[in-house]
Formats: sequence, structure tokens, C-alpha cells
Amino acid sequence: MASFSDMDRNKMSPTSGHSLEALLFKATNPANKLEDVNTIKLFCDTVRLDPVDGAATACRLLAHKIQSPQDREALQALAVLEACVKSCGESFHV
Repeated sequence: MASFSDMDRNKMSPTSGHSLEALLFKATNPANKLEDVNTIKLFCDTVRLDPVDGAATACRLLAHKIQSPQDREALQALAVLEACVKSCGESFHV
């Protein structure tokens, strides 16, 4: 039986089973007319639950989205970044 690697397990949200990547994709979907506040909050909560790799993984994913050629996607990624800076604590600032 296959098992998740430690890296995969760290990216999973224990409350929903979604990865950080899936949450960020949903939060920055260019089709969103408004910010998906619930998904952004869940993304931040998931980052906080993994004090070892959560912030580093989130930063790597956000850096990619912020450089998107789609303006709407990049702006939403900046909104997620702002939420993380405000709510994810010291580990996100380092």
C-alpha cells in the first residue's frame, strides 16, 4: 500500500485534505470575481499548521503565482501573500 511521503503530508491540510497548491490555485483562480476569503483563510491556516516547511512552501508557490501573466491571478496572489504576512506569524516573515 502506498503512503504519502513526509513532504506530501506536510503540504496537506488536515482539515480538508487539500494541498497548499490546490488551495492557492482555488484562491487565485482568474475566474474569481471576488477574493475567496474562506480559501485564503484555509491556506493561511494550513501554512501555520506546518511550522517546519509551511511558510517556505507557501512562498515558493506564491512567487510563481505573483509572476503570472494574468493580471487577475497575480493580484489575487498578492492578496494571499498579504493575508499570510498578517496571519501566519514569525515563520512567514523569516
